[in-house]
Amino acid sequence: MKRVKKIWITAIVFSMLLSIQSMAINVSAEDIMSEQMQLEVEELVQERLDDVGDQFEGMSPGYLEVYTEYLTAYYEQLVLDQYGITPFYASRYYIPNGGVAKYTTVDAAGDHFDVVILMLNKEDSYDYLLNNWNPGSYDVGDIFVGALGYVPGPGTTFGAIFDILDGATAAFTNSEWESIQAADGYVLVETVQAREYPDGPVSFLRGWDTHPYYVPYSSLPSDIIITVQGL
Repeated sequence: MKRVKKIWITAIVFSMLLSIQSMAINVSAEDIMSEQMQLEVEELVQERLDDVGDQFEGMSPGYLEVYTEYLTAYYEQLVLDQYGITPFYASRYYIPNGGVAKYTTVDAAGDHFDVVILMLNKEDSYDYLLNNWNPGSYDVGDIFVGALGYVPGPGTTFGAIFDILDGATAAFTNSEWESIQAADGYVLVETVQAREYPDGPVSFLRGWDTHPYYVPYSSLPSDIIITVQGL
C-alpha cells in the first residue's frame, strides 16, 4: 500500500488510551431528549442514510443495521449539544490533534462488527485531501498512515486498527465536501467492518463537527466498551 508522504513533519504524541464502559450508566440520551429532539435525530439519520444508502447494496444487512445504530447515537449527542444540554454522565475527551475511537458491537443476527471513528486535525485533513485527490473515493488505510506518519506494526493497538482500515475506501461526494467545509476543514472517517462476513468494510467521510472534542455515545448497548486514543 502506498504510504502517504507528509509535506511537513509533526511529532505525534499518543497521549492517552482511555476506555469507558457505558454499563455503569443507567440513564440514556433518549431519557432526557424531548419528542422534538428525538424527531430531529430521526430526520438527521434518515438524511444521512439517503446520502450513503446505495453503498450498502449487495452487502450483508448487518452493515446497515450497525451503521444506523451508530448514526442514531452520533446525532443524539450532536442534538443535545446544539440544545446546550450536557448530560451528567457525558465524558468529553479533548483531542485537538485528532484521534481514533473503536468499539465492537453485535447485530440482531449475533454477528460481530468493529466500528472505527478516525478524527483528523485540519493539517492532516487538507494534506490528504489536497495531495491525494481521487474523485469518488479515498483509501482509508492511507489516511490513517498519513496521520500516524508510519505504518503500524502487527500486535499493537494501532496495528489492530490498521488491519480494519487497510483496503477500505471512503466515498466522497458533494455532501461530504460540504460537511467537511462546515466543520472548518476537520475530517472524520467512519468505518464498519464485519468480523464474520467476507464483504466490507464500508467507510464514509464527513466533517468532524465536534472538534476538538470526542464524546462517546451513551445510547449504544450497555455492554459496549469504547476505546479512545489521541493522536
